[in-house]
Amino acid sequence: MEMLELNIRALSEKFSAGDEKRLVARSEAIRPYYCRMCYSCRGQCPKGMPVQDQLRILAYADFYGDFPLAQRSFAALPKEVRDLRCADCAECSVRCPNGVKVADRLIRAQELLA
Repeated sequence: MEMLELNIRALSEKFSAGDEKRLVARSEAIRPYYCRMCYSCRGQCPKGMPVQDQLRILAYADFYGDFPLAQRSFAALPKEVRDLRCADCAECSVRCPNGVKVADRLIRAQELLA
């Protein structure tokens, strides 16, 4: 509820040039870490890793501070997905058009949640 209230309050305030600068700076700072859910990565992993799902689940822990939700969501993935380890690949074949460091983020998700 707190996040919803903050979002509603933000919508009611004027958006200034300073706000835009801060937003652009923040967007650049999180570019390597935050998945934008564009789904361009879907089907790129030869092992069948659902990249967007893993990155969304990691965001629950890293960006929203809800580690229990991240744990439950990871545990709900099929066993064959939970057992995949991106650290076993010599090089990640998944490329993100938004600059997310996919392999690093997937390895973090697996180390944190598996």
